[in-house]
Amino acid sequence: MKILDRMGGYLSFIGQDQHRPQQKWLRDMVYGIYAGHSVMLSEIGRALREPLQIAQTEKRLSRNLNSGRLDETAIQRRVLEHASTLTRRNDGQGVVVAVDYTDIQKPYTRRRKGSMEHACVCRDGSRGDKGIGYPIVQIEACLPTGVQLPLVYHPFSFIEPGYRSQTLTFLDKIGMAAPYVGTRAWWVFDRGFDGNPYFAGLDEIGLRWICRLKVNNTESAKATDRFIQVPDGRVVRIDEAAAMIVPRLTVKKIIARGKRAVSIRIGAITVRTVEAHGKGAGKRRPWGAARTLIAAWGIRVQGAPFMLLVSEELKSGAEILDAFNAYLKRWHAEEATRSFKDSRSWGPRLEDARALTLRGMRRLALVICAVYGFMALLRVSADSVAQVALKAIMIFKAGTDCRYRLFRGISQTLQAIGRVRRARWRAAQ
Repeated sequence: MKILDRMGGYLSFIGQDQHRPQQKWLRDMVYGIYAGHSVMLSEIGRALREPLQIAQTEKRLSRNLNSGRLDETAIQRRVLEHASTLTRRNDGQGVVVAVDYTDIQKPYTRRRKGSMEHACVCRDGSRGDKGIGYPIVQIEACLPTGVQLPLVYHPFSFIEPGYRSQTLTFLDKIGMAAPYVGTRAWWVFDRGFDGNPYFAGLDEIGLRWICRLKVNNTESAKATDRFIQVPDGRVVRIDEAAAMIVPRLTVKKIIARGKRAVSIRIGAITVRTVEAHGKGAGKRRPWGAARTLIAAWGIRVQGAPFMLLVSEELKSGAEILDAFNAYLKRWHAEEATRSFKDSRSWGPRLEDARALTLRGMRRLALVICAVYGFMALLRVSADSVAQVALKAIMIFKAGTDCRYRLFRGISQTLQAIGRVRRARWRAAQ
């Protein structure tokens, strides 16, 4: 019963601003997702094992999923407040916040009345192609101990009413999460965020950020048209700036999921971003504060150096290495995407969601955020509940990421408790 008590306390905090029926719904959803390995309401209803017909349970869950009394903004705020108790220690020193673009693909959905609301054409990250579904803003913090802590999972649509742009959507959610993360934390971004609108927005929010830059993909391909001002005052293309960097540091890293150890040479120079890309040399005026351009050789990026732009000027080798290591932690966010979309019963299989409204999809993603927040809570705990969960997962074989095994371990523990004890826990809340 201790794990139910721990889960009940966590969900009481997350749902304390809700009406009582919605609080019970949130507990049922989180419990059912763990026990049923799915976000489908029918599977969650079976996992609850209530003394009712499954259709009645599913109808209740569906009704509350779309209830106007459920305040998802308050739930999101509570999730961030819970996370802030961990991310704001030492003003966020050592915390890395990864921002990524992921998606929920619904290939059998049609963009017509009666299908899933506002399903749009978006990039399918699994296939590297386009598909029908919902893009997702994913923001996740990596603590200095290595624990991954979800902050925001927000589905949106390119065709929903009021949609302005993908850039503004991401900046809005980043601005919402920023006050709950310490000011010394690093915010890291992949190549899709390489653009002056993003850089200006992040500067306005007041973040310390690191963004991987686009460079020429192959030796024969045309180089990117990004220009940058180098220390001697000239404005040159980014690939020309990379040729000016002299390696200062050499480190050894294990990449490719632990299969290959490489020696990486790292160098950096102080630069400033310019206003325009491409043609129009007269418009290439520097803007913003002095920044740092980091180049790394040894990580194969199709013949090009691994390029990072840092929001501030880094003067020492230790600061440069710290920024480089912070960016490498961004790849943990991609493992989180695999885990909550996993179809081998090691995760909640988010792409199985059947909500007919975009609001319902957002609420399901928010519940998944709460599910992974509870796992993070257990990982940072040193009490008996955490130790039992860790021992339970040792008998299973899964990937190297702890979230796969922890999800399955909690599931097995809850199933072993049985219906009677679980019913008493729900009635006591």
